[in-house]
Amino acid sequence: MIYEHHIAHHGIKIHYTTTINPSSKSSKDALPLIIVPGFTEDASDYSELMRRLLPKTSIAISLRGRGASDAPVIGYTLADHMSDIEAVVQDLGIGAFILFGFSRGASYALGYALKHSEQIAGLILGDYPARHTRLPESFVDYFTALPPWRGKTALQRMPLHAITQIQKESVEVSFLDDLSQTKWPLLIFKGEGRSAILTEEGVSDYLTARSNAQILRVTDTGHDIFTSAVIDIPAAISDFIATSSIRNDLL
Repeated sequence: MIYEHHIAHHGIKIHYTTTINPSSKSSKDALPLIIVPGFTEDASDYSELMRRLLPKTSIAISLRGRGASDAPVIGYTLADHMSDIEAVVQDLGIGAFILFGFSRGASYALGYALKHSEQIAGLILGDYPARHTRLPESFVDYFTALPPWRGKTALQRMPLHAITQIQKESVEVSFLDDLSQTKWPLLIFKGEGRSAILTEEGVSDYLTARSNAQILRVTDTGHDIFTSAVIDIPAAISDFIATSSIRNDLL
């Protein structure tokens, strides 16, 4: 079963879902999975994945400006989004965990993982390069005109001011140098279709920083790796968690 929670974070309501029973408020799972959704996504987009992963404990975060979380007028920097993850981790009181970030959520997850490396037992990234990208001024018009993502347009998912502020407050940050110093298991999904965001150059960058990174190519999809009929994404994530758990037990 999936439960919903809201926490107050510096005056901003942050929503997250979890398979942890609220009556216990803590997980008996030694290594839960925390999900950081893509640009416009919220926690509800990952309900099916969370169900597929049961009995594994999982948590999905609705970052500021998305879903049932508040959408402040300003405050959409990389650091602001990382702080949303920090607030949920603190509220749950968990130690080590697996972190999964998809699309732009991957840059928030990477930023968090590099800042809190001691908490990370494994990192999964979905079709995104190892950097936080500076979005051009033309981005808002382009992005809001895109076809619906899983049945909803960008403006049905997020208020315009939140998308605009993400663009205005974005800066270019490369994570490659810091990533090269890490040792936790790393799994990267790469879409192969035309809409894929992670390029071959981006894959090469990951492997230069972390030669032992696992690259899983999703050959029948573009950016939306979850629609693959060739690779069972939940099963691949579950296998990675199991392997990371064994490695964590040995340390």
